[in-house]
Amino acid sequence: MKSILVNKRIGDSWWESGITAEFMRRELENYDQEDNKVQIVIDSPGGSVWECISIFNIIRNFMRQHKEVTVETYIQGMAASSASIIALAAKVENPNSKILVEDNAVYMIHNAWSSVMGNHLELEKEAGLLVSIDNLMAKYYQQISGKSDKELHSLMDAETFFFGEEIVNEGFADEVIASGSKVDDVDKSALFNNAKMSVEKTRKETKFVDASAYSDIAASLTKTVKMEHGESHNAPENIAVNAAQNNTEDSVMTIEELKSKEPALYAEVFAAGKAEGSKEERSRCDAHLKMGEIAGCLDVAAGFIRDGSAIADNNVQTTYFEKRVANAAVTARKEDNPGDVATPAASNNEKEEAMMAAFDKALGGN
Repeated sequence: MKSILVNKRIGDSWWESGITAEFMRRELENYDQEDNKVQIVIDSPGGSVWECISIFNIIRNFMRQHKEVTVETYIQGMAASSASIIALAAKVENPNSKILVEDNAVYMIHNAWSSVMGNHLELEKEAGLLVSIDNLMAKYYQQISGKSDKELHSLMDAETFFFGEEIVNEGFADEVIASGSKVDDVDKSALFNNAKMSVEKTRKETKFVDASAYSDIAASLTKTVKMEHGESHNAPENIAVNAAQNNTEDSVMTIEELKSKEPALYAEVFAAGKAEGSKEERSRCDAHLKMGEIAGCLDVAAGFIRDGSAIADNNVQTTYFEKRVANAAVTARKEDNPGDVATPAASNNEKEEAMMAAFDKALGGN
């Protein structure tokens, strides 16, 4: 039996590599043709929704092309956020496909999350996209669990965690791999806290690149996913982008088709997104270092850089403000009660060296 381990975040982040669509494609291409059985083992806190949908469709397409192969899903540890959708892929394509869970496994569903800055039009556009993504995810949860659309959206709004047998009882899995022990409330509390921390870490590390390709993806998704007023509920078989050489609104090309037929254009779009992401990250780091210098807390700034915190986050701004007030109070006390020997202020070169040292440390340097 071919075993595919999905044991990292979904998609790459600035800090580490993750499970990508290309990884899943390579793994499925190398399945054991003699055994004709594939098991997808999941222990992931989730990550990029775009990478999730690509992986989801790669699994389904593999099953369409290889109907003789049995594909089974095994939630070994955690299937949270976008990983909870990947866990359903095989069963969405073939209802006879099984989803197995450990008696202490964790399954979490919630609404799509993003980070965006801009005017009210840009925020409204992003909100509309997130609603469309939520509707798409709810469609698959509903198909497997049999729950109503209203109930699922309520569970997603609340960011709901299920444990062990609860995953089966709520319809998201078929069978518990029992060990003879029961998961009590104390165990659930520990599992919940650990899972929550892992999901939050992944959420902070997830980067959304504002490139033209993603604008087309968003437009395609918003257009094709409608879940009210009797409109079509069918999601696209693959996330699509507008074909560059065709100006008609309805002519679309999948990312894989674009990569195959227009490799130069694909490389250009990818490079543009990567460059924009790098520019955005450099700007974020610079902003934190400047705020750290002003507030007299470069160590705090380095921590914010390391954990992916946005400079505009309310908690971040509050921390910088409190640090600046505290340092100002200390300075005032020193001025009111000067010592016998005054320590000369740091030179501009020393400040710059301190900033660069904090920056290098945040980026993993020595």
